[in-house]
Amino acid sequence: MSVRHASAAGGALLVLLLGCGGPLAPVEPLGPRGLASSSLVAENGIAVNGIAVNGIAVNGLDAAGSLTNGLAPGTGSNGLAVNGLTQEALAAPEFESWFATAPAYSASVMGYLVRCALGPDRTLAYSYGEASYAWTGNLAVAPIWATGVPIGPAEQELVSACLAAHVNGLGQHVNISVRGYLADGQPIPVTAEEEAGWTNREACFFGNLFDGTGVWNALDPDLLAPSISTPRGCAAEFGAARSCPPMVQAGTCADVCTVGPDGVTWADCAVNGVHYRPLRVFLQDSDVYRCGDGLCQSITENEITCAADCAPPPSTLE
Repeated sequence: MSVRHASAAGGALLVLLLGCGGPLAPVEPLGPRGLASSSLVAENGIAVNGIAVNGIAVNGLDAAGSLTNGLAPGTGSNGLAVNGLTQEALAAPEFESWFATAPAYSASVMGYLVRCALGPDRTLAYSYGEASYAWTGNLAVAPIWATGVPIGPAEQELVSACLAAHVNGLGQHVNISVRGYLADGQPIPVTAEEEAGWTNREACFFGNLFDGTGVWNALDPDLLAPSISTPRGCAAEFGAARSCPPMVQAGTCADVCTVGPDGVTWADCAVNGVHYRPLRVFLQDSDVYRCGDGLCQSITENEITCAADCAPPPSTLE
C-alpha cells in the first residue's frame, strides 16, 4: 500500500461530486496551479522523495455546494465514464459542455478525479477561455479507465472511494495516507516512510458515484477517544461520529468491512447487502489533536470543546 498524498479544497465539492442539482454556493475553488500534484508537493512542504513519488495525498474536497459531477450517465454527463480518462476524451463535445457550465468547479473536480484515477506519470491538460489547466495523477486506482475504455465497476468503486476520502469538512489541507486494494487485487504500494509516518487509522470510505448510489464512511478505532479531534471533519471528532452530507456514516469499519489477504487491509465493505471496494485513510500524529496536551488547536479546539487547553488564564486582578 502506498501513501498517497491528497489535498483538501474547502467549500462545496462533496455534493458536487455526488451530482445533486441546485444553486451553486459561492466557495473559493482551487486555482489551476493548485490542481497539479507537483504544486501541492511544493505548497505543502513535502520533499520530492519516496513519499511524494509514491503518493502521499493532500485532502481538500468540501462537503457543501451543488453541481453535477458529470460521472454518471445521462443529462449533465461529461462523457468520461464512457470515453475513458484520457487527453482525447477532453475534446469530446459532452466534456466541453459540462466544463463550460461552471469552469472553476469543473476544474476542481477534474483535479481530484485525475489525482485519484491516474498515476504520477500522467498529466491531462485543458484550456478554457484564457485559463489553462494541468491535472497530474497520483494514486492510479483506475489504470484500465486510463487507457480510454469505459470505466468498469471495480474502478468505479475505487475512484468513488478515493474522492470521498479526499473530502474535508473543515476546508483544511491535510496530508493523508490512502491505502487499499486495487481492482486487480494488488495492494496500493506503501513506502517505509509512509508506514512509519502515517500510523493513525481514521476511517474507510466506499460507494459508487458513477451509478448514483453515493458514498459512505465508517470509522476506525484510533481516533475515537473523546479527547481527540482532527482537521478532517468528516469521520469522528471528540469521540462522536461525524459525516459530511450527503456522505453517509455507516458505523465502524470492523462492523461493515472484511480484511483482505494480508489480514490487515480492508478489502470489502457492505451496506444494505451491497458490497464495495473501500479505501482507508491514515493520518500523521501532527494531525491528531489531543485535548489536554497543553496546546490549543484552534481548528477544532476552543473554550467549549477543550477548556483544558483553550480556557483563558485565571484573572490576576485583585
